[in-house]
Amino acid sequence: MSEAMAIEKMAENLAKTEGYFATSTDVPYLRKRDKNGNDKQGKQAGDLDIVGRNLKNELLVIECKAYGGPEEYDNWFKNSRIKTIIELVESAVNNIDKVLDPQWNSVFKEHNHKPNVVWIVFPGSFFPKRKTHSYELEHNVIVDSRLEAINKKYYGGKKITSQEIEKELLDIAEKNLSAHYQVQVKLLPIHVMLSKLFSSISKDMTIRRTRYPDTSSEMIRWIVRTVKSGCLNLDDIQNNIKELKWK
Repeated sequence: MSEAMAIEKMAENLAKTEGYFATSTDVPYLRKRDKNGNDKQGKQAGDLDIVGRNLKNELLVIECKAYGGPEEYDNWFKNSRIKTIIELVESAVNNIDKVLDPQWNSVFKEHNHKPNVVWIVFPGSFFPKRKTHSYELEHNVIVDSRLEAINKKYYGGKKITSQEIEKELLDIAEKNLSAHYQVQVKLLPIHVMLSKLFSSISKDMTIRRTRYPDTSSEMIRWIVRTVKSGCLNLDDIQNNIKELKWK
């Protein structure tokens, strides 16, 4: 539970740096349908991990997944995980019946219970990890011929990094989801979210010029300050982590 809450807080902080001045976590709501697609019976509430609103009156819903063992960082570029991403977007866009938080009830009503922006945060990579393995991706909302072509280019032996491949694959997936659901969709593997947080807080801290109230942002602020001063070498930390032997 604590891990998921920490991930939610980091996602909320990123949303704030991107202009969502009003945010809340764990907002209770009722679904229209159950997991089998049937009309929802009863009043058992679920939680929207994060909701937010910006000055353009755009409504944001963020769904975070942070499961897995202490050493696990899964590959999400496979059929089962791609299906999960689609289900999360579908639920955020089309399965909100009623929001039970008084603060957000009127906002969701104003938007017909459909957000303008959806972020999906997930614990893993989004690129093929093994060049020798032939992925047979199922055609769906995300997977189209262009995504498959990018996938094949990775196997073609060209000098292209996994980070470059992942950026292209995420971009295609986001565009396909956004077009299908008519909302702006952003996919955030946790390593991408962390990178964006470091970048955004590094810029924001010089404008803010005060401490952050939450520990995750404050930790990043101190990392940036100590690195800039020359007292902390992130290469040493990275090398030490890579040398760790996990059982």
